[in-house]
Amino acid sequence: METLRNVLYKLEKAVDKCIVLVCGSMLLGITALIFIQVIFRYILQNSISWSEELTRYMMVWIVFLASGYVLSKGGHANIDMLLNRFSPKMRSVAVKGSLLLIMVFSGLVIRYGFMLMRFGKRQISSALEIPMNYVYLAIPIGGALLIFYCLVLLCRRQGEAP
Repeated sequence: METLRNVLYKLEKAVDKCIVLVCGSMLLGITALIFIQVIFRYILQNSISWSEELTRYMMVWIVFLASGYVLSKGGHANIDMLLNRFSPKMRSVAVKGSLLLIMVFSGLVIRYGFMLMRFGKRQISSALEIPMNYVYLAIPIGGALLIFYCLVLLCRRQGEAP
């Protein structure tokens, strides 16, 4: 179990760095695109037709990539009023149960995300003219990352910091 914990810890650190780099780059790209779009629209009186669609798709990717990362850092909003009334042992059981439910839900997200990707092969985005399955690919990848981070959280020792 200790070796699995070490492997997951090292893998988590590598995946964390990739997610932060990719999401940060996309956020920077979104900011730059919106700024350029404002300049083009209001100063040059000419609009970039594809910028809004690209920023929307980048935001979708950011949400799905970062959801597991945020879960592992305890950043999602939660209501812990009931959880705080439990004993530490019962709280641990409830948290592990919720992680297992998230894993089941994420498995369904992956399954239906791949189904959506199949339909997306035939759809073309209006402004960028790319197949929509590239956009929909964020769904199963996000589900897989959620499962990965749930496994990481389940393998952490009691009281170990994220």
